[in-house]
Amino acid sequence: MDSSALATPPLIERLLELNVARASGELTVERARARKVFGLLAGQLVTVESSLPSESLCERVLDARLIDGLAAARAREHVASKGASEAAALTSLHLLAPRDLVEQVRLRIAACARDALLWQDATLEFDEAKPPAEATKAFRCDPLPLVHATLAASWTPERVASALFVRAAHYAGSRDDLARQAQRWLGDDAAALRLVSLLDGNRTLETVLGSTFADPALLAGLWLADRTGLIRYAEAPTSGGEEPAPQIEIEVTGGPAPQGPPRQSLAPAPPTVADPAHAAEAGDSEASEVHKEIAALHELLDTASHYEILGVESDVSAAQIKKAYFQAAKRYHPDKLARLGLEEARDIASEVFAAFAEAHEVLGDPRRRKDYDEALASGGLTEDVDVTRLAQAEGFFRKGEILINMGDFRGATELLETAVELWPDECVYHATLGWARFRKSPPDHDGANEALQLAIGINPKNAQAHMWLSQVLRSCGDVNASAQHAALARQLDPDIG
Repeated sequence: MDSSALATPPLIERLLELNVARASGELTVERARARKVFGLLAGQLVTVESSLPSESLCERVLDARLIDGLAAARAREHVASKGASEAAALTSLHLLAPRDLVEQVRLRIAACARDALLWQDATLEFDEAKPPAEATKAFRCDPLPLVHATLAASWTPERVASALFVRAAHYAGSRDDLARQAQRWLGDDAAALRLVSLLDGNRTLETVLGSTFADPALLAGLWLADRTGLIRYAEAPTSGGEEPAPQIEIEVTGGPAPQGPPRQSLAPAPPTVADPAHAAEAGDSEASEVHKEIAALHELLDTASHYEILGVESDVSAAQIKKAYFQAAKRYHPDKLARLGLEEARDIASEVFAAFAEAHEVLGDPRRRKDYDEALASGGLTEDVDVTRLAQAEGFFRKGEILINMGDFRGATELLETAVELWPDECVYHATLGWARFRKSPPDHDGANEALQLAIGINPKNAQAHMWLSQVLRSCGDVNASAQHAALARQLDPDIG
């Protein structure tokens, strides 16, 4: 058998490396005439562009029966005429509910990645100078469960074992974080505990392979643990007997990205530096100047064109566009700010840097630049900002949901108010805000009533909004109105609590 046939597909290896390093940037994967571009943020997949028509977002939502053929045709026409993305078209034409759109974007990223993970002869290129916008983290898709599922479904046990057999005679033990990481890949507490218990430092890897050989999921988890550095190897067994099995840490869905073992950065870590005030007092004129520029650019983000962001005229060449982008990247990259002592400016710098990346992406593509120029000439605005705002709103909403589950209704209220401000057309955002206002201490009955009434105005058929409003009204003494909304909620959803 050709040994190259047993080689690990290049995207699997690269995604593991980038995930462990918590890297951000743009990963291009090509095979024959197929091309996919994945955006990574802190090692997580957050965006994808695919040249395959079958992987378009419109096709996905059409297959999911969230829109019909006529709606899909309207969206495609909008994309062709306006130069907008499919997500922007579905949003601006109100063809898909915001939360459905976020979920379908996330599922599309996963589907595109699963397909490319099997490409044996793909070529890859990673550009860390093109990080996705911070708002895209609402779409994040963890690549490691995808890698695990691919291995478990498509690799034979012999293939997995042969990749590990070079360590067969070594005693294999688990590192501290393996329990949580294995639960993340396997999605099964019992399987994660089983894997960790086998890696006790008193068994050779050959013995562990024998114990997992009949379980594809567990065997794939063993391979993944090896490749991500979560197995410690020794030439002798661990002294003192077996270690107790560690506890599994359950991750809250939609919460912060899981923290793995110590990450190795793709770039050297910046040195410890003074804060901006101290740097300025020490006569650091460059730090002071850059700080002012960042603040000024941040003020212009909502109104400036892509040309104004890059500081170029609208008739400049593609080469000048690229040159302006790289000059901006070198001057305003968040890592450089840290080296200058401008650590407190990292948040706004990240937004500015994302704007530079977006401007370069649009103006660097002849077709997209032509469409953008036509939109500017007609007084129109690029619609991708709607999708970015939606992603930001969904991120705040999910964090608010987590705080509600933790009982922190005051903190949830602040996050949900931001979500509503960013995306006021989503019924669920208003309804959940109303509930958080009602449950916080002291309760805000008027604010809760207002938010829930707005939610029902957006979607009169939302049973949960009616039920929550019923409880608010009953608390305020309006028994008749409370009973009416409770009855309507049960009519809309007989199973509602």
